[in-house]
Amino acid sequence: MHAEDFGIYVHIPFCERKCIYCDFLSFGINTIGNESVEKYFDTLYLEMNKKKESVNKTITSIFIGGGTPSIVEPKLIHSLIEKLRKNFVIAKDAEITIEANPGTVKKDDFLMYKDAGINRISFGIQSLNDDLAKFLGRIHTKEDSINAIRNAQKAGFENINADVLVGVPNQSVDVFMSTLIELANLNVPHISAYSLILEEETSLYDMIDKGIVKLPKDELDRQMYHKCLEYLMSKEYIHYEISNFALNGYECRHNLLYWHCNEYLGLGLGASSYINSIRFRNTSNFRDYLSLDFNVFNEEVLSDTDKMNEFMLLGFRLTKGPDPKMFYKRFNKFYHIIYKEVLDKLERLGLIQISNVKGKFISYCLTGKGYDFANQVFMEFV
Repeated sequence: MHAEDFGIYVHIPFCERKCIYCDFLSFGINTIGNESVEKYFDTLYLEMNKKKESVNKTITSIFIGGGTPSIVEPKLIHSLIEKLRKNFVIAKDAEITIEANPGTVKKDDFLMYKDAGINRISFGIQSLNDDLAKFLGRIHTKEDSINAIRNAQKAGFENINADVLVGVPNQSVDVFMSTLIELANLNVPHISAYSLILEEETSLYDMIDKGIVKLPKDELDRQMYHKCLEYLMSKEYIHYEISNFALNGYECRHNLLYWHCNEYLGLGLGASSYINSIRFRNTSNFRDYLSLDFNVFNEEVLSDTDKMNEFMLLGFRLTKGPDPKMFYKRFNKFYHIIYKEVLDKLERLGLIQISNVKGKFISYCLTGKGYDFANQVFMEFV
């Protein structure tokens, strides 16, 4: 990862239906009709044309997320990639990812994605247990997920991610581990194991608030997480970020760009950007966006102190910890000096440790205990 790496995120807000835990900016595609979907893509192209002048760097990663991007016609995705290439300078080896739901993607879709230049598929699996997937509101079965992965592989995709959830109501250690084992056996080179975050204004929040279901106890959640670490590392996956595991060379370059605080442009409804020390986002109102409202919202100019704090906070998500050389290159300071008091405190608490010393550069990273209490570390840099 280099300081000059620059990414583009494209938001496709459509999905089949909202999952019970989801608070992302998305809505059912059947509520708006095909005409509005095509108009949305036309609006995306107009936004690209307007904002291309703000980007003077080569694009090293593109991430098409949602929502469920795979729910729209593949020809629209193909055209989207063509327009991106027309409006921006994209590196020949750029990582280009599309999120896909196994229940919405067909065998031939992968061939279209491949032809467009997409080279990474990120599947929202969540669980290969049909009962659990149904409870979560997923529209796919275990069979759908396995077939989707195999069809992507047959189409020539090697770089594949599977998202799975940890800490779901009614989820046991055995049920969770069976999903990981099957994904590893399918040679999926990247697995993201995210702890379920309970968000207000979701169906799951209401169910728990009413006592219909209960979240697993913290001890069970942590047991699943550590079993995940143990198993995937035994299968030669590199644990490179708190929730992310990859075979060598398959780390997600786009997410690393975020964790290293590099710049990115967000396109589409509600998409966020970070350019020239300014963070901002697009409107979240669908009608306003289609009316070509490209005004920015929540604009925030980050000071050097803001940027240093964010570098440390996000850097501690990585198992190697914040990169001291990258920090010095950006801020002309040593973070072990600037944050000495905080680092000493966290080290005394057993949450971080010195991982490497090279000349004047001292690296810190989370301990095993630190993974379980990572939020306590992050809060020191807020």
